[in-house]
Amino acid sequence: MEIHIILLLLTLYILLADGAYSCFEEKYTIGSTYQSNLQQLLRDLPQNVLQNNYFNNATYGKAPDQVYGLIMCNADASTAACKRCLTEASHGITESCAFSKHGVGWYDACMIRYSDAAFNATNNIGLMGCEPKVQDSKPEILAELKQFRETMRQLADVLATNASRSPLRWAAAKMNYTLSANIYALAQCTRQLPSDECRMCISDLTDFGVKGCTGDTAVQADETLKTFSCYARFALKPFYVISEAHPPWPNSGKNSREPIPIHILTIIIGSLLALLANIRL
Repeated sequence: MEIHIILLLLTLYILLADGAYSCFEEKYTIGSTYQSNLQQLLRDLPQNVLQNNYFNNATYGKAPDQVYGLIMCNADASTAACKRCLTEASHGITESCAFSKHGVGWYDACMIRYSDAAFNATNNIGLMGCEPKVQDSKPEILAELKQFRETMRQLADVLATNASRSPLRWAAAKMNYTLSANIYALAQCTRQLPSDECRMCISDLTDFGVKGCTGDTAVQADETLKTFSCYARFALKPFYVISEAHPPWPNSGKNSREPIPIHILTIIIGSLLALLANIRL
């Protein structure tokens, strides 16, 4: 599996079959109050995630052994995938980041994070990575790669703006990079981030994706980008997106044009003909 990584903090990065982890070097001891608080926190975190639109954060214990945590399902994950991931994440993070006081875990459908320090209101890029949604998939050669990258940048800007304005801190959109081909994309921030920090996180992450995750002649047909505070996905075909408030693939930018439905055209033409007939009379 090809993964591009930028290390900006002193961490131990672990890649396993079930996920990827960033485990900080500071340790807690076996049987400590911190360990007990962490175990309780990880039991509590998955609760109410589905009812809270795929996100939850919590604290447990008192200083100096207080533990802070958050968990987020990706907005492109089905409810069933989210449920499975919540269980996997809360168990997997302590095994993979054993005795670390601060750990982050990324899975296919969710991410989890805990720390001995409160998560502040600034985005924590920390570590960025990209990987194909379908493991071991081969990149697709594109004749219009330059236009693809430029469109990806424009689409990323739309996503950063819309996600930063959303109370749920996520947005989905599509944009044409040729007359007949679209890029479909989604971006999402952890919900404690204020608007400006969410926008910055998505902008930094997608800029990394454009520069570091597209090849000289080919791109992955479905790519995910991940960091501590936000998530993004770019694909050449539509993918599942949770959305009850609005259509999942709103058009974005001047390049996006959809055909007018035939029943609308029929109504318009019929109205025009009737208007012309009245004018003649």
